[in-house]
Amino acid sequence: MTSGFRFEVISNTEAQADLLQDIAQRVMPSESAKALNRAVTFTRKEVAADVSQRTQLPLALIRRRVKQIRTQRASGKNLRTVGFVGEASVPVSKAKPKPRKAGRGVSYKTLPTTPANPSAFYAKMPSGKATAWYRKTRARTNLREVHLKIGPYLRRATRRVIRGPAQEYYDKTLTENMEKRMTKEIQKRGLGP
Repeated sequence: MTSGFRFEVISNTEAQADLLQDIAQRVMPSESAKALNRAVTFTRKEVAADVSQRTQLPLALIRRRVKQIRTQRASGKNLRTVGFVGEASVPVSKAKPKPRKAGRGVSYKTLPTTPANPSAFYAKMPSGKATAWYRKTRARTNLREVHLKIGPYLRRATRRVIRGPAQEYYDKTLTENMEKRMTKEIQKRGLGP
């Protein structure tokens, strides 16, 4: 007869599954809110980069037009966030190269699909602002600065990013956040490595 002892290991999977489910239900809203807020930031960067690349306008100028509204950030209790895309046109004086006199007219930056205004002219105002202008009416005092309409570019880029890359970024970020948080919670309870 050999000497020895016998032992048994019993798995309590139901209790562990309940614990994991409890942790997931508790941490999911806050991690989802973080992922939503990061997805809006990602959308802002992607839209600005896309529009800047297509219009050849400075990235900083475009980035100022795409914002996340601070009062409507996602939280654990409110899983909804709002971004804002300003579609106001950009004055040509903010674009590079700056407008300059060219013969009798003016040379200024135009968007790829927009031709230059043939009635535009270069003038320096008493305030010191020198840029491309056009007359809205026949009156000499009714001047308007030439603007670049970037609204359609912003709309197209926002739709493209929201439909694909932003959703993928949200899913990836949420998964990573949940993995880190679940591991941390399990270790806090003394169950993990």
